[in-house]
Amino acid sequence: MTYPSAYIDYLVYFHAERDYFECHEVMEEYWKEHPDDSYKDVWHICIQLAVTAYHERRGNVAGAFKMLNQARNRMRGADIPVLVGKIGLDAERLHTMMVSWLAKLEIAITALQQESAADMYEDPNLPIADPTLEQLCKEEAERRGHAWLAPSQLQDAALINKHTLRDRTDVIQARLEAKEQKKKTSDIARTE
Repeated sequence: MTYPSAYIDYLVYFHAERDYFECHEVMEEYWKEHPDDSYKDVWHICIQLAVTAYHERRGNVAGAFKMLNQARNRMRGADIPVLVGKIGLDAERLHTMMVSWLAKLEIAITALQQESAADMYEDPNLPIADPTLEQLCKEEAERRGHAWLAPSQLQDAALINKHTLRDRTDVIQARLEAKEQKKKTSDIARTE
């Protein structure tokens, strides 16, 4: 398989830059641009894994748990393990990782009540099975000046809280336009 460049970007953001927000952004854009892609459910799982890591690192372990549980449920699709393998990941190890991660998040939710969950955070690493894919990603990470499997820079507020710092003007405008269009369509339907 020739891997989409968005997927390579996703993996570099995930494993080298630890920019889970950008992982989500780049994969979501690709996913939306390719609605008929046979891998769409796998791309959705990738998005959910990035969002899980982003939430967990920020201390939103309940949100992380919910997102990861959705991803694990999506993994249960009949053809999903085969497709996961075709994008260079080890499906069995990924499933095992998700189950272990969910258990860890459950413990963290309990630990939050004791105010010690922040000490439990560890960066996740997806089980890449294709050595060629991993090499491509390592080379791209190096080209960008990042070390493969480097830990998150937990003191970098811009990285940790990226969603709160971005300009959302275009997103808000698009939502308003969609809402207005929906209203117009609804008004037309009522008059007919």
